[in-house]
Amino acid sequence: MNFQRFFRHSSLCLLLLAVVAGCGSKLSEITGNVTVAGKAVEKGSVSFLPADGHGPTAGAIVKGGQYRLRIVPGKYKVQILSFRKVGQRRAEIGNDSSPMVDDEVQTLPARYNTATTLTRDVAAGQAVDFALD
Repeated sequence: MNFQRFFRHSSLCLLLLAVVAGCGSKLSEITGNVTVAGKAVEKGSVSFLPADGHGPTAGAIVKGGQYRLRIVPGKYKVQILSFRKVGQRRAEIGNDSSPMVDDEVQTLPARYNTATTLTRDVAAGQAVDFALD
């Protein structure tokens, strides 16, 4: 009886491993640089959304003008955000014992994020750079 249970569990684990390995093999790592007027975006994010609206999305933090992520190759709409510190504020407004946090503003125009016009065809292992004006 224990052998049968072991065999069933082992078979299930192997099947699950095969499915996960198959799904993971579609992902490719890409890297890229994000600049605005020739200067690296110091702090921000980049999001890749399937151009046809179907399929997985991918995103990464931009730090020092660079990002790295894993993505399924294909055609994407891209949204980019860039943040600049403008001061500090309380984490909880109205609570004087709340810790201070950076107050930031998003600095890029809507055509790069909420109303994006950016698209890219992503291929495996490709560098995907964005030189924004």
